[in-house]
Amino acid sequence: MAKLKASQQGIAKIKQARNEKGWTVDDPRCLVEASKVLEPKKIWQEGGPYADGCSEGNWKRFLYGTATVNTEVFKAFCRVLGVSWEEIVDRTVVAQDFAVEHTPDKWQEVCRRMLQEQKRLSSNKLMPRQMERDLIDENIYVDLTLVQQEQIQKVGGDSSPEQGSLLYESTGYSKSERFEYNQFLTTLLSTKKNDRIAIIGEPGGGKTTLLQKIAFWLLDKTDDLVIWVSLGRLATNAIDYIFNDWLRDAEGTVTENLQAAWKSQLEQRQVWLLLDGLDEMAAEMQETLSARGLLTHVRIVTSCRLNVWQANPRILDGFEFYITQPFTFPQVEQFIEKWFSKDNALGDRLWQAIHQPGKERIKDLARNPLRLTLLCAIWQGRDGDLPDTKAKLYQKFVDKIFEWKAEYFRLDSNNQERLNAKLGELAREAIDKEPTRFRLRHKFVCQLLGKPKDKDSLLQLALDLGWLNQVGMDADEPEEPVYAFWHPTFQEYFAARTIDDWNFFLNHIPDNPKDSQASYRIFERQWKEVILLWLGRENVRTENKEAFIKALVEFQDGCRDCILDHKGFYEYRAYCLAAIGIAEFKECSCADAILSQLIRWGYGYFNLKIQMWVGESCPSSELARAAFQESDRSRTIPALINLMLNSTTDATNGLLANMVESLGKIGTGNQHAIDALLDLIRTTSNIYPDPFIEGKYSISYKGEVQ
Repeated sequence: MAKLKASQQGIAKIKQARNEKGWTVDDPRCLVEASKVLEPKKIWQEGGPYADGCSEGNWKRFLYGTATVNTEVFKAFCRVLGVSWEEIVDRTVVAQDFAVEHTPDKWQEVCRRMLQEQKRLSSNKLMPRQMERDLIDENIYVDLTLVQQEQIQKVGGDSSPEQGSLLYESTGYSKSERFEYNQFLTTLLSTKKNDRIAIIGEPGGGKTTLLQKIAFWLLDKTDDLVIWVSLGRLATNAIDYIFNDWLRDAEGTVTENLQAAWKSQLEQRQVWLLLDGLDEMAAEMQETLSARGLLTHVRIVTSCRLNVWQANPRILDGFEFYITQPFTFPQVEQFIEKWFSKDNALGDRLWQAIHQPGKERIKDLARNPLRLTLLCAIWQGRDGDLPDTKAKLYQKFVDKIFEWKAEYFRLDSNNQERLNAKLGELAREAIDKEPTRFRLRHKFVCQLLGKPKDKDSLLQLALDLGWLNQVGMDADEPEEPVYAFWHPTFQEYFAARTIDDWNFFLNHIPDNPKDSQASYRIFERQWKEVILLWLGRENVRTENKEAFIKALVEFQDGCRDCILDHKGFYEYRAYCLAAIGIAEFKECSCADAILSQLIRWGYGYFNLKIQMWVGESCPSSELARAAFQESDRSRTIPALINLMLNSTTDATNGLLANMVESLGKIGTGNQHAIDALLDLIRTTSNIYPDPFIEGKYSISYKGEVQ
């Protein structure tokens, strides 16, 4: 390990800084503060013990320049004094120390030391300090799948929001072009099959994390050396960085002898250059990565956003392309288990929560590693709960993504507000008018956001931030790109933010429903989620939400044919939508009355005159039960338990099976629901045949109703 020593000028600056702090030579505060710099996660107190190397002897050697001090400790002492170590260090001594201490077999140790920062998850910057995770030491990584792709794929058709991750899955590849993580390492890296590899994927798709794992795998499994470069912070070309900035950060100095030794390692083709974030690199510097000069001897693995590669494939000429694939659901479960390894029950409850009816979009959204990480952090921070509306949950995602990207791209509050408004308009118009609502044509997008090369282009900003991504080329117009939101759920969320008046969803003109001013989007499937997100918005007045629910409940379609309780077909559908909306608008004043009516339609009621449980068995009653299962579970679970307890013990009551089935779906992980089902099994064993409940449902070790 290289060591540093203060120069005579440096000693004078150290003394001045110490006097300004008011610290005496023997003041223990310097050792406490330096220990915090070296190991920030530990608690340090005066009197010791202190971090490794933070001793009174080393402090005095540092102050008086009597001997060399470990590099990291030297830098920590400088930091707590508020001085630059580069202005303090005696560079002559450092160069001599390096020449004596370093031999070729020590280069790996240097690389490993420089990679310590890459042990941390890149998403830690979005987390509270207590939730930061260590990628390597905690073994939190879940293997990614990659698909080799030689050209940009052509896309057509659309995708449903419940399966929105399909927008980012590769299609039309052969089995030989699909690589699981370990196969990727052994086939491509250890055999050194290719010197230029590009890992390409959607924002948050795990590119940086995969690159981090590759770095430590190379150091552990080979004799090769690894240099990590965060391209978004690269202020010079790659060669200058490798021979100057990187060496200076690693060893505290740059000398001709040191550069010559380092050059010899590169020329022996023993060095891997891991370049993270080609999309974050200044465009004028991307050409410096071309294989010229010393870079011809270096093996390169770079990560790049889908957008950048698809917009300009030539920036990666000579590279093999591997596209990251969204997590499968078993991988999602594995990630949750690893994240909550110290509290398995909390993780189990999250896995159950995203499988509840109405949570299909959240479940699919979790197939992206970054979104899944944020979901786990939100769940952990709220002690096993999600925000009470989906709109609040998605707003947390939006805030975190803007926070994540603000340091790399031009983004102030005005730009953010303008972009949000235009993204909302784009989302709304696409859902309303485009033939493919979630795969967006280039011309359509440019009409609203401008062209990517326009000055202050909102489209380019949306692409930079990852809210929009190029997902391929138009199958009908092969030269035209096709875009998609990061996930269809965010498109629906941005659309909901632009709608001020609920009349956008329903403007009933009974005498002339075909009037151009009439609106019946409440009956169009693509608007259902947008309506629910609108009801969950905090900035929509309660009285407006109440008026909308009232309009749904009292809607009259004028149809002569009634299906239940004198309700017409469209009246019935509007009523069920109101019931589902209660899940997002829990303060609704008529929520209990609406759910009571749904119970009557879906599960029947006890007729006092004939002393029997009566009900309907038809598609309409099935629709009522489906709506009931998507409504507010804080109301529906107790209501269904109460209904079961008060239902008849008459063995002819076939509707009890519907109650049990619904409670099994919405009561997963709910102890009250589990207790009610167990009690029902015990109390009805002499009335109903065993297979009726006991054979159909069981309680798993996780408390799931199966």
